[in-house]
Order: sequence, then structure tokens, then C-alpha cells
Amino acid sequence: MRGNRSPHIFLDTNIFKFAARKKKVRVPHRERVEWGEIVEDIDVYRPYVHNSIHRIRDKKQRMDALYIPMLAFSGIQGHAIFWTHNEVNIEMSGIPGMSNIHGLFYNCPINRLPSPEGERYRIIAGENKTLDEHTLDYLSNIEHKRYKEIAKFTGGFQGKSRKMNRNQALDAYHLWCAERSQMDYFVTMDYKLIKIIKNNKKANFQFEIVNPKILFEQIIKSIGIVRLVPFALRSFIFAMRRVGGKEFVEINDL
Repeated sequence: MRGNRSPHIFLDTNIFKFAARKKKVRVPHRERVEWGEIVEDIDVYRPYVHNSIHRIRDKKQRMDALYIPMLAFSGIQGHAIFWTHNEVNIEMSGIPGMSNIHGLFYNCPINRLPSPEGERYRIIAGENKTLDEHTLDYLSNIEHKRYKEIAKFTGGFQGKSRKMNRNQALDAYHLWCAERSQMDYFVTMDYKLIKIIKNNKKANFQFEIVNPKILFEQIIKSIGIVRLVPFALRSFIFAMRRVGGKEFVEINDL
């Protein structure tokens, strides 16, 4: 964190994925219906809200998912400034189940970073290729030295004779975006990526790569002792209203 200003934070794609916890669904209920002399048991689909945080089996992931709305509250209150890139938006468009009744990243304001290599032509559909294939083409054609260097750290680039790995190449691109725009933090739930970057001295990033829990603790430290307790309480209440409660709740009961 630079000076006393609010930290600037890059949101990795998986943060949006783990933030999309509550979705409208229809759940079948067996009911008996009588039509004159005909009696049948049929499935009737009722509207519910599904809280999929209960489906996260890994304890660390579930804890981090609980901290994501608290991070969003930090941004809403002006204690953090969040950023992402259009490439993250494109990646999210290919991930199912990204809708959330509480909005993208809990309706916290999100800023857009410029492309580190400059704006250039980008194909996302057509030519009998999938979105993932177009993304890989785009990333493979970036010749910037620093991007290739970061891609080596993440495992995306393994030599000119080998095809780039899309997921690891995207990780490298996101890190490059954060570096070029002088972010303070890069928040992700890719624990393997965090370990790789922190254990690689050659990475030499000026920002800190962290998971949601650690980031929230860092934000709390910057708020000051007087406002800390009320802010922590309000952020917890904000989070529980969005990720707490039962796994399935009838919409009429909300």
C-alpha cells in the first residue's frame, strides 16, 4: 500500500467465480394432482434461491468465499479500489453459472485497466474456433519480453516449440496487467499461483499476491483502531446477508 491512499487491487477471474454464490433455481417437488377420476403424482418446480457456498468442500476455499463480500463492502465504503481487465470479462463469459442475485462482485464498483500491450484487434468468435482457442491465439501472439518472462513463471510458456497453456498464459496476462498498472495487490483464490509467485524471486512484482482473507486483514489494518470494530462488524453483516443462511430458500421467504 502506497502512502495513506486506499489500495488498488486487481481482481482475478476466480474471485468473480467464487462470488457468484446465490442463484435463482427451480426445485422439483412431488405433488399429487387430481383431475376428476385421474390421480397422478407429478413434479412441480418451485422457485428457490440456491446458496452454493455450501457446495464448497475445501475449508480454505469456503473461508475465502466468505471474505469476498467483505472485500466488496470495503470497496463500497471507499477503503479499497478494485480493478479488472476486459480479458477477465471475456474469460467469465465462457464460465457457466456466473449470475448472482446480488450482482457482479456484490455491486461493488470495478474499474477497467488498459491492455499492457496497447489496444489491438481481438477475435472472440467465428472461424470455427471456440472462445478458448481464440484466447490462446491472442495470448500466443504477444511478443512482449516481460509477458513471456511472467508466462515462464506461471507455466504458460514452455518454449517456442511447444504450444502455450491457455490457463497459465491467462494467469501471466492478468499479472502483467496488474504490474503495468502499478496495482498494490493481486487477489486470487488460485493457491498454486500464489505459491509459485511467492517462491520465485525472479518474479520481482511490486504488488503483493494474496487470497481474500489475507487481503481483508491488510485492509482492516489500514483503517485505524477507532473505525476498525464498527467497520469489521458492518462488513461481516454485509457478507452474512449475501452468503449466509440455508442452501435452498424459497423466493417467497426472502
